[in-house]
This record gives sequence, C-alpha cells and structure tokens, in this order.
Amino acid sequence: NDDYQGLFSSLHPYSVVKNLTIKGVRIDAADNSFIGTVAGDAGRGEIRGCKVIFVADSFIKGKNFVGGIIGYDGYETRDCHIFDCNVTSQKSDVTIIGSECVGGIVGCGICQNSHASVDVLGSTSVGGLIGSTAAPKDDISASSFSGSVRGESEVGGIVGHCRADIISCKSTAEIYVETGYAGGICGRYERNEYYDYGI
Repeated sequence: NDDYQGLFSSLHPYSVVKNLTIKGVRIDAADNSFIGTVAGDAGRGEIRGCKVIFVADSFIKGKNFVGGIIGYDGYETRDCHIFDCNVTSQKSDVTIIGSECVGGIVGCGICQNSHASVDVLGSTSVGGLIGSTAAPKDDISASSFSGSVRGESEVGGIVGHCRADIISCKSTAEIYVETGYAGGICGRYERNEYYDYGI
C-alpha cells in the first residue's frame, strides 16, 4: 500500500469536489499516512457539501494525517478548503483510527460549517473534527462534534492541537486521554481568540 489514499489520492489545486456522498467506506492502511475518504491530500482543492456515512463494517485506519473527509490540508496553504461537510456513523465502535493528526473531518487543516458524529482514536493531536490545524489564517467556525475522542495527548472535542481561532463551535464529546493535554473543545491551544463556543 501507498501513502495518499482516498477516492482521490490528491486533489489538483483549485479543483472542486462538491455534494459527494460516500457510504460504507473501508480503508485499512495502518502503515500509511495521508488517508481520507474523499482525498488523502486536499492539494489546495475545495471540498464542499460532502458526506461520509460509516456502516457496520466501515472504518478508516491509517498512520498520520487521517481524516473522515480529508487526510491533509495543511502547511502549504493557510486558507480553509473544507466547507459544509458531514461525517456520521451507524456503528457503535471506533471508526477513524490513526497515530498523529487524526480527526473526524480532517487530520491536518481546518473546516467550516462541518459536523461529525463518530468515534476517533489516535495518539497525539486527535480531535473530533480536526487533529491539528498547522498555522492557518482562516478560522474554525459553525461546526460541531458528538461522539468519543481517545488519545495520549493533545486530545479535543473539536480539535486536538490548534493554532486557529475557534468561533461558534459545539462539542458534546466524550474525551479519553492518557497523560497529556485534553479539552472539551481543544486539547492544546496556541492562539488568543477563543469565543462563542459550547460544550
């Protein structure tokens, strides 16, 4: 198996994936990174209105940069490219599994007006929606999570390790952490603005 796995391995810059629904995804790539249902790497493309539904035998398993929609949308750009996306599960056990930078929507990146109801398991930088944000100029906004998030450190209901502003987000997550940073909204936060959130 290779890195960069998903319906698309990597999106072309300025491409658009819109209103796509994927039900019953199964990706078993425990030794590989950049893993997402829609794409392993957003590649500066736009993902809008996409939906992923996990059923009884569905799961995503990867190493680093693992997300329910996108694995990686991180360091090469600071803009948000993931809008109006939803990830839900019809099963009762963990659906998204990885090591570092693991999220219900995106492993590394940001999202807006997006929602997830799944169980997420990782090691470091693990979030209900976002594992890690890198250093974006856009914010995480109008998004929510319900489900469970488990990890060793930097574990959060919305985002595990955050450098973005968080606006009008809600989490009802069950958080399980071994020894490190953890929070109902954010596991580890490194910026000043943090308002209009619910838990």
